Amino acid sequence: MPPRQESGEPRGTKPVPPYLWASKSALRRIREALDREGNVASGLAVYFALCEAASNAGADTFAITHGELAALSGLSPRTVRSRLAELANIGLITVSTPLLKCASTYTLLAFSDRQPLPNERQRQKKALLPPSETTLKEQRKNGEGTLGASQAAGNTQAPAITKPCPAVAGPASKIPDEQWLDILQKSEPYKALDVRKEYARMVTWCSVNGKQPSRRRFVNWLNRCDRPMQTAAPPAVQTPAGQPNASVALLRDQKELERIEAALREARARYNEPGGTAADAADVRRLSKRRAELIAALGFQA
Repeated sequence: MPPRQESGEPRGTKPVPPYLWASKSALRRIREALDREGNVASGLAVYFALCEAASNAGADTFAITHGELAALSGLSPRTVRSRLAELANIGLITVSTPLLKCASTYTLLAFSDRQPLPNERQRQKKALLPPSETTLKEQRKNGEGTLGASQAAGNTQAPAITKPCPAVAGPASKIPDEQWLDILQKSEPYKALDVRKEYARMVTWCSVNGKQPSRRRFVNWLNRCDRPMQTAAPPAVQTPAGQPNASVALLRDQKELERIEAALREARARYNEPGGTAADAADVRRLSKRRAELIAALGFQA
């Protein structure tokens, strides 16, 4: 083991544990690639933080959160995310981001001075997706997950749908948006809906709520729409010849019941008077019996 050094002594040329190591070729690559944007200092700080994390883990592949890298580098989590994407673009690291909000896995890659810098097209092709640790609020601040550039510039035309729809997977996801909307309109589940009108409504909702229009979102939107009811005319009631229609008979019985009840009240009033006769009592019995028959026919409660 190398001798233990005391504080204040010259450090010497031989490393003394614990230590981390970084390739000079990688450091030169960072200076060359990030000098144009003025991000050399922050890029070196993030790379040194990754090297320290690899040394702590004892392996080139390790898991660490953006917050821990920010603490090691002295930068903000947003700056750390930007520099991580640039380090991946120039071939110094690879990043594996889980679906859940967990720590990403990083791998430090070997590097040679003879390896050329990637051109602009290669950088765009290798650009990282937004990490799962990025919150929606931070994405909106960065301009991600909000309206497209055309709408930000004042263009009110509906943006193109870029994400594939689950119902149109595989090669069908390359169908142009206009043709895709026509297919939805002709499909059985959405025939009763005005698909293009609903699409315009969905785009307006996304612009107000800071969401990104997508095919998946639009299909979910259509599935929540209320279908207009297609009412059919009631079937004609077939009645035997010589017999009245059921609705006509019901109305007739209701009117007769009203007349019977009025006549019954008058007959009871006459019978209860001092001069009530046996004829009045017979009228009360006859009207009460007819009233009970009508109530039973109409299904009312007596």
